[in-house]
Amino acid sequence: DHLSWTAPLVASRLISCPRSASSAASIAASRCRSSEQASSLRGMPADGSKKKKSPPGGVECAQCRKIAPLEALKKCSRCRRVFYCDTTCQQAHWKHGGHKKVCKPTDGGVRASPTEPPTATPGDTVKLTGLVKKPELNGTRGTVELRSEWKGDRVAVKVDTRPPQRLWLRPANLIVVTRADAHEEERVCIICLDAGECQAIQSGCACRGPMGLAHVACRAEAASHSADLTHWSRCTTCNVDFTGPMQQGLAEAHWTRVKCNRQHEAWVVAASDYGLSLDAKGMYREAEAVLRDALDESKRRFGEHHESTLLTRTHIALSLSHQGKHTEAEAVYREVVSEQVGPNRDITMTNLASELSEQGKHAEAVELLHAVLERQTYTLGPEHAQTMATATNLANSLSDLGHHDEAAARRQEVMLAQKRVLGDKHPETVHTAFDIATSLFDQKKYIEAEAAYRKVLPNVEFAFGVDHPLTGSVLKSVAVTLRVQGKYAEAEALYKKALTTLRTTLGGEHPETLHAERELIDLLVKVRKLREAKALCQGVLPAVMQVLGDDSPVALYMKRVLAM
Repeated sequence: DHLSWTAPLVASRLISCPRSASSAASIAASRCRSSEQASSLRGMPADGSKKKKSPPGGVECAQCRKIAPLEALKKCSRCRRVFYCDTTCQQAHWKHGGHKKVCKPTDGGVRASPTEPPTATPGDTVKLTGLVKKPELNGTRGTVELRSEWKGDRVAVKVDTRPPQRLWLRPANLIVVTRADAHEEERVCIICLDAGECQAIQSGCACRGPMGLAHVACRAEAASHSADLTHWSRCTTCNVDFTGPMQQGLAEAHWTRVKCNRQHEAWVVAASDYGLSLDAKGMYREAEAVLRDALDESKRRFGEHHESTLLTRTHIALSLSHQGKHTEAEAVYREVVSEQVGPNRDITMTNLASELSEQGKHAEAVELLHAVLERQTYTLGPEHAQTMATATNLANSLSDLGHHDEAAARRQEVMLAQKRVLGDKHPETVHTAFDIATSLFDQKKYIEAEAAYRKVLPNVEFAFGVDHPLTGSVLKSVAVTLRVQGKYAEAEALYKKALTTLRTTLGGEHPETLHAERELIDLLVKVRKLREAKALCQGVLPAVMQVLGDDSPVALYMKRVLAM
C-alpha cells in the first residue's frame, strides 16, 4: 500500500520491531548438535575421548560460519586470529570477505590462546551455542545489551527471534560474531557481500555492525523489485526507517526513477520522501518546493482530506519550522490535527507541541505532551517509536520551563533505550545526547556542557555529515561554552568554523545563521577587534533588517557597533 508511510517527527523517531527469526533449517541443525555441544561444555568431545579441548561449542569458520572443533579447522598463518574449514573458505574470505584489508601479521607479541574464545562485550553481535534447556536457540544470533550490570556470572542478551527474547547467558554460551566497532574496519555490503571500491555505508536503522552496512545502489535495486513502497524508506530486517546518507540516497534514487512520469503510482510517495531527504540535508527551501508540488498532486489524486494529503502538509510544516517560520508551521499543524485520526494524529500533536515551545509557549506544550504521552504509553508501550519521541519532546519542554531534574531523568531513560536498540551513533541517540549537553549548559554547568558537546560532535559528524546544520549548531554550542569560560581565542575559531557550516547549509539569511553572526561580532568587540567586527556588521546588517526587522535587538546592536 503506497499510503503506509508516516509523518516524520521533529524530535526522535525511535522505531523498534522484532528481527526475523532463524530459519527452520538452522534450528533443526542446532538440535542435532545439542548433544555434541553439551559434551563440549563439559570440556570433552561427544565420543568421550580425551583429545585437545575445543572452545565451548566449537569454533566458527570465518567464511561459511560453520561451527566445528578447533582441531578440525585451519588457522590463518598470517594473523593467526581466524579459522577456516579448508583452503576454499580461506581463499573466498581473503578475496571477497574483506579479510585481506584487516589481516595483519603477528608481531611476536603475547597473544591470547586460540582455544579461548573472545569474551563478549556490550554491543557485540553473538551466536548462541551450547544451550541445553533451549536447544532450538543454538545457532541463533543476538546482541549483548548495553548495560554494565551482570546477573551473577551471566550477561543480558537480546536474541533475534520473533518476538525478541531477553536471556541471561554465560559467556561460555556466546560466540562473538562481530565486535560492536568491527564495522569501522571492515565495511562489506550485506547484500552483494563485496567491499569494492565504493565502501558500504551504515543504513541508519536499528541493524548494527556489518548487518547495517550496504551500498545505496544495492538497497535501491532490492527495493525496485518489491511492490511494497516502504522498502524505499524502511529496513526490511529491523523494520526501522533509514536515516542519514542511506535515507537520502534511497530517496534520491527512487525520485530519479519516477520523477519524469507524473502519472506513476509512486510519484507522490517518491516526491515526499525526496523532499524530506532535502530537508534532512538542510536544503529547506528546495525541500519546501518539492513538497508543495507533491501536495498539489496528492490533492488532485486523493482529495483535500485524504491521509496522504494531510501527511504531506505535515512534511511542509516541518520544512517551514526548520526555516524559522514557526507561526506558519503551527497553523498548518493545527489544521491537520483537526482533521486527522489514528496514530498519525498523535505524531502531529507532538510536532505541534515543539512549535509551541519554539515560540515560548512551554506550559501549553507540556500540557499537550503529557496527554499524548499518557495515551501512547497505554496503547503503544513505553519503548515504541512514537512514545519515545514524545518523551524526548516533553523533556525538552520541561527543561525550557526550568524543571531540569525531571527533564534529565526522562532524557537518561530515553538515552539508555536508544543506545541499547540503536547504538551510540544513530541519529536519534545523537539528538538526545545533544539535548543532554544543552541542558547542562542551561544549568550553568559549563565545564560539563563543553565536555558533553565535544563528545557528541564526532557522532554528529558520523550520523549527519560534516556539512549539516546540526554539525554547525554543535560547533557553535562548543564556542559558546568556551566564551563563557573566558577562552576567547578558541571560541572565535569555532564560531568562524560553525558559521562556515551554517552559511553553507542554511544560507546567510536564516535566523540561526544571523544570530550566530551577532554572537561572533559581540566576541570580536569584546577582544577589541573592532575593525573586523564592523566589516562583518556591514555585510550582515541588510539581511538582519530584512529577516528580523529594523527594530530587532540584533539589528539595533549591529547599528551600535557601526557607530563606535
